[in-house]
Amino acid sequence: MPRWICGAEDRHRQVEAVASYARRTAAALGLPAAAVWPLLVVHGSPITGGRLEVRASGWGGVVHVLGPALLAPTLAIAPRQRDPQRATALARRVTLVLLPYEDEQRTRPRCIDHERC
Repeated sequence: MPRWICGAEDRHRQVEAVASYARRTAAALGLPAAAVWPLLVVHGSPITGGRLEVRASGWGGVVHVLGPALLAPTLAIAPRQRDPQRATALARRVTLVLLPYEDEQRTRPRCIDHERC
């Protein structure tokens, strides 16, 4: 299976991690895995052609690795179903099942006594 290499750095662990997040998110929400797109946006490093599609172990589809310029166009071509009731139900399920994202820097307790931190 090809790996995602950026210059001399092997970044395939990031591909595996985002595929795992997508798989677990789909399972937690009771969705088919294909309903959740694993997607990485790379800032500051050029991607030949602007995008890569990389395989990850345990994931049946591809992980999309994009430059920022292709994020909106890629999402715009995603398959969609317009069903406001299903969308509302999914939003409620997300609120109940998934924890909100919190910036680690803001939630980490601050230590005043640096010698004991």
